[in-house]
Amino acid sequence: MELLEFLDALRTSYLLEYEAAYRQQTEIYEMVVPEADLEISGGVYKRIFVADFVGINGDYKTIVEVGIGDAVYGGNASLQYGDLSITFGSVSWDAMRFSLQPAPQELAGFESWFDKWLDLEGLRKVEGNLLSEVIHNSRLEEGIVEMDFGSAPIDAVVELFGIFELNGVTKAQVRSSRS
Repeated sequence: MELLEFLDALRTSYLLEYEAAYRQQTEIYEMVVPEADLEISGGVYKRIFVADFVGINGDYKTIVEVGIGDAVYGGNASLQYGDLSITFGSVSWDAMRFSLQPAPQELAGFESWFDKWLDLEGLRKVEGNLLSEVIHNSRLEEGIVEMDFGSAPIDAVVELFGIFELNGVTKAQVRSSRS
């Protein structure tokens, strides 16, 4: 399987569950707001977290996260992006942990990539569409990037691989970021 086909399969599986979860939430709540961005304390990059949904009943609001029980992909796949070798273990679109080698101390270009794909100004949002084509959150440590790609298109992942390459990364091991 080629890299883009692999990524498309991961994304499609997640989005099918996401859309099913949305229909389920509309039966529970008077109003369901998909992909609501929130500022939270600590933990995630720039303290921004995009919730899958906010369910509203009157004055009561709750954050709803789609929980995929098992990883969508549970085997090993070794794929290539230019000079970057990528090994995938058990992963799903919404829970990827990239272990980078060599580990860059800083990930130059990540901030602008993050801002583009988080899209707080709603430049890609199409009125009436369920999906906003945004990432949901990220965590950074030296040599580690954790991502919930949310409804972002495959281009977001491909651009992230480009950032890895520009920072001298030659190998990325991808596993689930769920503990």
